[in-house]
Amino acid sequence: MPCPVGLPSVVASIKHQIATCEKPRVVVSAPIQFLGTISTLATIFNIRYQRRKEGSLTTAACPALPRVAVLPAGHRLASKATLEPGDFENETFISLSAGSSGRHLIDQAFSRNDVRRILRVETTLSEIMCGLVSSGLGVAICDPFTAREFESRGVVARRFLPRIDFDFAAVFPPQRRPSPVALELVETLQHALVKMDNELSST
Repeated sequence: MPCPVGLPSVVASIKHQIATCEKPRVVVSAPIQFLGTISTLATIFNIRYQRRKEGSLTTAACPALPRVAVLPAGHRLASKATLEPGDFENETFISLSAGSSGRHLIDQAFSRNDVRRILRVETTLSEIMCGLVSSGLGVAICDPFTAREFESRGVVARRFLPRIDFDFAAVFPPQRRPSPVALELVETLQHALVKMDNELSST
């Protein structure tokens, strides 16, 4: 699954700090692009949507955010502020592809509660998932970044319990120590993510 489309919005929230850097380069990349971009020495840091280690690269964990339920506007479940597995009984469900990050965690949440979903569509792309939801094809569990981007496109996001974390990390280029500027930018980003987590948890 490529980097969620809404993550650049969070990076944009630290644009003033980025603007003060000399020739900065902050990369938000898909897994396939990851090793190529992070090996570029001009890169200050790279945001990767999983926390797994990549060889000897230095990483800084970012706060995990809760995945959310996404529904088409006007759906019967949209009237509820918080959704649980049982609410999805017999719902047409759009899944991440087998092997995708988070697929097994989402499936476990439903299987533990013996919830039967109608699984007819799956995709590796969170933006396609939300696009299908907006067209009324079904419901899904999605990362909060993409869900937020699609709120103006006919998608309703609701808190989902039990919490299923969406993990990612900042990864620094090899062959050199993270610069003070890079560390400061990552710290600012981490604070922005904590704020977003608080907002999601309070809704």
